[in-house]
Amino acid sequence: AIEVAWPQLSNPDRFIRYAARIAIEHQPVAQWQDNALAEKDSLALMTAMLALARCGEPAVESRIIDALGRVDWTKLSEADRLSLLRVYGVAFARMGQPVAAARQAVLDRLDAHFPAKSRTLNRELAAVLIYLEAPQVAARTIKLLLASQTQEDQVQYALVLRALKSGWTLDERRAYFNWFNTTGSFRGGHSFSGFVQNIRNEAIASLDEKEKASLAEIINAKLETTDPNVTVAARPIVKKWEVADLLSATEGGGRNFERGREMFGAAACFKCHRFAGEGGIIGPDLTGVGKRFNNQYLLESLIEPSKVISDQYQASIFITTNGQTVIGKVANLNGDKLMVITNMLEPGNFANIATGDIEEVQPSRVSMMPNGLLDTLSDEEILDLLAYLKSGGDSSDPVFKQ
Repeated sequence: AIEVAWPQLSNPDRFIRYAARIAIEHQPVAQWQDNALAEKDSLALMTAMLALARCGEPAVESRIIDALGRVDWTKLSEADRLSLLRVYGVAFARMGQPVAAARQAVLDRLDAHFPAKSRTLNRELAAVLIYLEAPQVAARTIKLLLASQTQEDQVQYALVLRALKSGWTLDERRAYFNWFNTTGSFRGGHSFSGFVQNIRNEAIASLDEKEKASLAEIINAKLETTDPNVTVAARPIVKKWEVADLLSATEGGGRNFERGREMFGAAACFKCHRFAGEGGIIGPDLTGVGKRFNNQYLLESLIEPSKVISDQYQASIFITTNGQTVIGKVANLNGDKLMVITNMLEPGNFANIATGDIEEVQPSRVSMMPNGLLDTLSDEEILDLLAYLKSGGDSSDPVFKQ
């Protein structure tokens, strides 16, 4: 089995590599450990070290780290860099803290790469470097946490930071615990707020008594639910934009991917819409809109959301027998009551209308997407946002080539 599977540890198809690794893991470790540690091909070596981290004894951890040191970070693709970081992560999770020399070897090769340009790499680098208590890792991760546009990224950084015990300044601690006060507008499943509270509680438990005393006012405060319509950082009005102001400039290239993604957050798009696997699930997934619609349509959808309203997301106007008017989208029929979402940013809060009380129902001509979302953005920022939408979240799209 080892002889058949081993050549497939370097197969470019990750599913075949996975199958080969599982086959090898089912054989006695003593029969393949030396071959794994001596492997020269980078892809096969990383795959074999993952198998050894999962099946080997903790005493072999330093040898795994030495072997991984032969992999040249500069020659790896982003996907392979992620694989390398996850092998380190599995080794540490399974085998515990490495000895001092091995720990320093990992820091010497990884610390200089954090933060990286890639958000995905940053999340994995933060996890590994925080586990190893890298110097100044708190400051670097806090900066990423506070600059992140999506709650997915923010929660990930908060999660890995909770276990970091050394290297904090008091101001960094304050910034970290103050972040939890911004999560009241976050939205998730039924247990989401409880998970955020658990992260906070574990972070508090890692404080010493002096730190607890200094941070008492912050850590003893109760987390409150806040208005989801309030953005974290308010921006001044730039202009009441019209489609004609921007359309002629949309055909050029050289746009900025990272700024486009930042503007997707600044315009509150992430709150309702899924894009490239991130964001809300209230509105439609926007990942593919750039392939389906032209620049004019995209700009009209952003600037004039009520011009064309999909019937899938159209609101209704309910007029009741007692003169009440409710505008929203029906989420459910519960017995003889309609449950209506009146605020797309608060999908869990319903206006309940008895069906017998409904006198008239009309389609709403006003989109549930707010107007003026781009009015705080400059023309260059809007063009970067448009390019980001057209790319489907692909930073290598030709629209970003300088």
